[in-house]
Amino acid sequence: MKKKIYFGALIALMLFALGACKKQQDLPVKPVPSTVFTAVLQDNPPFTSAKTVTNINIVAGTNGWYLTQVPANTWCVPQKQFGAGDFSLGLTINANTTGADRTTQITLTSTNKNLPPVTLNVTQSK
Repeated sequence: MKKKIYFGALIALMLFALGACKKQQDLPVKPVPSTVFTAVLQDNPPFTSAKTVTNINIVAGTNGWYLTQVPANTWCVPQKQFGAGDFSLGLTINANTTGADRTTQITLTSTNKNLPPVTLNVTQSK
């Protein structure tokens, strides 16, 4: 009797193991890295001294991207610092009350390291 229970348990364990190894057909397809990465300002600088809201139009496909700005400042404010895919990134350029022209560089870098970063120059007149 013990042999029958042992043998039955062994068969059940083997069937469970075979069922667990079954390939799942409903998994999503792994994304393929995009080979295109562009970013352009919607409006052309120089911007006037008044507060302006514009966009950076990013084409990244399946890739992620992140933004850096040199020099760091409080007058040119992106909607967010990172994202993924194609995106229209809001950019607020605060009013210039300094009495001098000002410039910053925004660099957008793709998570696909084979693609070069895109650098945009943002200038605002006095």
